[in-house]
Amino acid sequence: MGVRGDRTRILRQQRWLLVGMACLVVSLLPLPAVGAAEHSAAGADDSASDAEPQSEAAPDDSVGGVEVVRYASSDQYELSLAVAQALADADGGTSERVVLVSGESWADAVTTGPLAASLGAPVVLVPPGGLQTATARPDLVEFLRSSGVRRVVIVGSPDVLPNHEPSVLFGLGMLPRNIERVHGDDPIGIAVAERIDAPAELGELGRTAIIANDQSVADSVAVGPLAAAGPFPLLLTAPDALDARIVEYLADQEFEHVVLVGGTAAIAPTVQEVIEAAGATVTRLAGRDRRDTARLAADLFKQHIADDSACEGSPIRIGLAPAQHPEQALTAGPLLARRCAPLRYTEPDQLSADLHNTLYLASHRPEVAHVATFAAEDQIPDDILEPAVPPTKFAAFQVHSNPETGDLEAELVIINEDGQRRTYENTREILFTTAKRLSTIRAAPRRFLTMPRHLSWSPDGTRLAYFGPQADVLYVLDTQNGDLHQVEFADYEFDLMPIQPQWSPDSSKLAFSATIEDKQTLDRNWASVWSDVLRFTSELFIYDADSNRTVRATMDAKDDLVGAWSPDGTKILHFGNPSNRYCVGNNQWLGLFVYDLALAESRPIYSSVQCFLDTDTGVYRSVWSPDGTRIAFAANPLHEDSWQNELFVADAADSEATQLSPENCPLCDDKRHPRYDGIIWVHGWSPDGKKLLYGTSGLQMVHDFTLNLAEALTPYIPYLEAPRQDLLGWLPDDETPLFVQDNCLAYTRGDRYLRIARLTSDDSASVTVLDLPPPEADEPHYCRFSIAQSTDRRHIAVSYPDSGIEISKLSDRQLSKLVTFATYAQRDESTPSESCISGYSDAPTLDWGEAGVLGSCPYLLSSHG
Repeated sequence: MGVRGDRTRILRQQRWLLVGMACLVVSLLPLPAVGAAEHSAAGADDSASDAEPQSEAAPDDSVGGVEVVRYASSDQYELSLAVAQALADADGGTSERVVLVSGESWADAVTTGPLAASLGAPVVLVPPGGLQTATARPDLVEFLRSSGVRRVVIVGSPDVLPNHEPSVLFGLGMLPRNIERVHGDDPIGIAVAERIDAPAELGELGRTAIIANDQSVADSVAVGPLAAAGPFPLLLTAPDALDARIVEYLADQEFEHVVLVGGTAAIAPTVQEVIEAAGATVTRLAGRDRRDTARLAADLFKQHIADDSACEGSPIRIGLAPAQHPEQALTAGPLLARRCAPLRYTEPDQLSADLHNTLYLASHRPEVAHVATFAAEDQIPDDILEPAVPPTKFAAFQVHSNPETGDLEAELVIINEDGQRRTYENTREILFTTAKRLSTIRAAPRRFLTMPRHLSWSPDGTRLAYFGPQADVLYVLDTQNGDLHQVEFADYEFDLMPIQPQWSPDSSKLAFSATIEDKQTLDRNWASVWSDVLRFTSELFIYDADSNRTVRATMDAKDDLVGAWSPDGTKILHFGNPSNRYCVGNNQWLGLFVYDLALAESRPIYSSVQCFLDTDTGVYRSVWSPDGTRIAFAANPLHEDSWQNELFVADAADSEATQLSPENCPLCDDKRHPRYDGIIWVHGWSPDGKKLLYGTSGLQMVHDFTLNLAEALTPYIPYLEAPRQDLLGWLPDDETPLFVQDNCLAYTRGDRYLRIARLTSDDSASVTVLDLPPPEADEPHYCRFSIAQSTDRRHIAVSYPDSGIEISKLSDRQLSKLVTFATYAQRDESTPSESCISGYSDAPTLDWGEAGVLGSCPYLLSSHG
């Protein structure tokens, strides 16, 4: 092992050395002008004039489960002392060590965070001239005295922090050997990084360093908690070239992984290429703006502390700084890392959707959420930290008659939780309908608005994908800046498949199925039968929303139909249909494949998967486990055309599929049970991935992987008497599934009902958790509604065609209404009502993710006007 380790180290150093030489050459070549993503490097002084004086950081009164601690002072020096005092208080009011750094150099201050965290010390900013001039601060000296500081590390050159500091420190009882100075020739962080005893590893990625733009204080401050949590050395680079000294340091310390902060405008692709050429992997945190980059840094921070026992089970903790003054959190990294809290940026009047959602849900949790704000109240007001309603966005095409042309038109409108509407005029289009008048559509909306109209929200709520009026064009709308892009591919025109496009979990990519007239996709079996007709099969395509580029994922003569993304967004399922353009009927079968984005290849999972479209997700039914390692699906084990199917689970890594039923099904051997006359529905996994729910005719089952045993959750109910049941989610205990039940089928009898019920094997029956208002319907066989569960599994959103969106809380089997969001409901008697028209179900679609409630409806039709 030792010999192999030495050889690996030598080879890695050789690679870094070669790349370092290449880096020097690259830095001399003419490069395109690449500026920093953000130039808010005016220094920490910017924070002084905007902060309101406060004597100390004190927690506000806890309101609704959210406790706010505000760090705001008259200048950056007092602010750094408040943060340092908070760290000392966490250790009983004392701090053996402290790191002093000039408040005139944000670069020195921000790179000092990981070193301070490794020493268990706070970072304190020192004013010009140090401790012995007219500008010296008595509060700084008093902090050193009252906190019992005995060891000091001074970061910065003697020109910035003069050498006469020691005399003051001696007067506080410190010994010369306990005073250390760390500085380099340039403020790029090398000297500070070298002082860190043992840079940490970021999981399986190995020993990690962080590199940020030397002109963007926002990027550097955003990764402060992550850098301190490692500790991971934080180095600064010019945007267009990597300093050779950084290359040498990375090689000498054998770094295997580097985090680049910012997009290609902040750190050029050449820098990433240099790092990757040396054999290190790169993770780039490139958000749409500084707020989004901070979100990505927070996600990586959470990933790193996930296995930290000190952070396990801790309540929600968040650090907030003004997006326009990130330097106010310049020294916050060690404190936030200690508190297991990432740092986020916010505007004064609006939180980002995921933060808004997190704080709303936190206000209804039994545990208190903690928010540390590094700003005065006018910069981050208290009221935005106490949201009364969750963030909500609802999108629909508003139908109207153009008074000038007389045409029937539709244009996209998005409505938020406050009822404010934003209309996107660039989405306006002539309505594809045979009706000539708006009144004709109102009289029979589902007759004249039947064209499938898929609207698909990105998980972060910033983008919306939708089909054109004749389902012949795919558009992606940036809902923030209003930019509209048509999805295109080379010189081909798309013939889109009527399947919901699927966004990747990080909202950057959109997968869809479409046909192009390419000889490689020509269905020759079809052509041989119908010689005068050419039929081309559909392919899987992936659109990158950041670059507006489309990649063709499959290339074969079978119909490839888009499926679900893996939880980490590295893979996507798709279904191959060699014989039928559309999957119709219960006894049709598809091949299941998984496409790996990193390898750009697809491999088969199983050849006879049940053909059923999931109406909730818009894709063919198959379910990833929460950790993305397994795939559950229903398939025919005999690979034949029949109704019979069984439950399977495949390993996502090697595609090996295991049949789970009927061997472990206690009732499946009972031939009186009509399970063999129906199908298996795969409902979903428990949040911990230990259980898998599935249904058969009149029976709900659960497979427990810890026991390798299946059991019935409900007693058998004859199919014609059973309520329709769909999995909604799970209770917060991770053990109890929740189902939505209704009796809207044509052959059911009695009063119509809609309810949420829990299913447990202990009760062997369904127990109603709450009753919901039964939806009205003009057809006896279909109830039109949509229900979504929140990420904390304590709230639900409910929507009907004419009622708007209601947000409710699941608590003690009761419905506790929190807010009624009337997106298209009648506001008063003078306001016309509006209804969702989809051409089939008239039910809005809802999802409640990290960005809050996202709803959509193909068409929104007013009752008059």
